[in-house]
Amino acid sequence: IIIAVIVVIITTVLLVMMKKKTPQTTTSTTSTTPTSKKSNKTKTSVMLTGICDVGKTSLFLCMKNDNETETCTSMTENIGTCINEKNGEEIEIVDIPGHGKVRNSFKKYIETTKCVIFVVSAVDIKKTIKDDANFLHNIIVANARNVPILVVSNKNDLSMPEAVDVIQKMLEKELNKL
Repeated sequence: IIIAVIVVIITTVLLVMMKKKTPQTTTSTTSTTPTSKKSNKTKTSVMLTGICDVGKTSLFLCMKNDNETETCTSMTENIGTCINEKNGEEIEIVDIPGHGKVRNSFKKYIETTKCVIFVVSAVDIKKTIKDDANFLHNIIVANARNVPILVVSNKNDLSMPEAVDVIQKMLEKELNKL
């Protein structure tokens, strides 16, 4: 399930980036291959962010290593790459820590990233909605280049997750309060 979600995320990100490059686009499925080698191709940076304990580092490691890995709270950025098998483009993934004291490190990457993936937990959203909305608001305010922001609901496979449309309404309501 996680691999499928990651493929959908990367496909969406790449489609958004391709739309900005060319007026005519076609929809296709894109897969990625993890790599640690640097290529001479153009590098695309994607920022993976959200509050603490939503599964960002787990998603990052799954994209980077192509398998699930146990994780713990990150206190520094994690940076890895994948190669888009369709066009050979290298995709740099920057996993920003979600802990309150270090989460503002996103500011040093917001000017160079092509897309922001903001991760929320479908299981904990009722408890964390104010923190989620506040952090998302900070990213929106700092986003002077109008980089696309994709909100991803994670942990949908656990018991009692909120539906995506409920999460969207909750986030919109909290963002309107700010």
